[in-house]
Amino acid sequence: MIVMDELSGSLYDPNWQENIKLVKQGFNPSYLVNFAKNAKISRDRIYLMLGLSRSTVEKKIKDNALLNLDQSERVLGLYKLVSKLSEMLSEKRDPNVSTACAMLMEWLEAPMPTLNGKAPFELMDAADGRNVVLNLLEKIEAGSYA
Repeated sequence: MIVMDELSGSLYDPNWQENIKLVKQGFNPSYLVNFAKNAKISRDRIYLMLGLSRSTVEKKIKDNALLNLDQSERVLGLYKLVSKLSEMLSEKRDPNVSTACAMLMEWLEAPMPTLNGKAPFELMDAADGRNVVLNLLEKIEAGSYA
């Protein structure tokens, strides 16, 4: 929902404030563990996709510590994709794929002509790449790409 900011006259999405708060306080690395479990892939695959160090994330899990700002921004990008896909597929889901996480991983691994034959997975370790992937998913939702 877009709301008019009374002070500046600009439009903003109220969720951006919550997103910034989450990123600044740090995501719990257990989100990645749960994502991997739901997607039925290894943690290492998630870490590779997001350009995160396995040893750093596993140490944070062991120490019950939160991810830092950069790591949390990467996780937020993944969270946005999962949320978008869940929203898109709320009424229809492949019976052979049990979760939105698993469906997202299948989609992320598939080469896309619009990405010059690259799989979206290959772009997820950079902020601009995550934005490109999210925009592509939104275009698919709008019917711009099949």
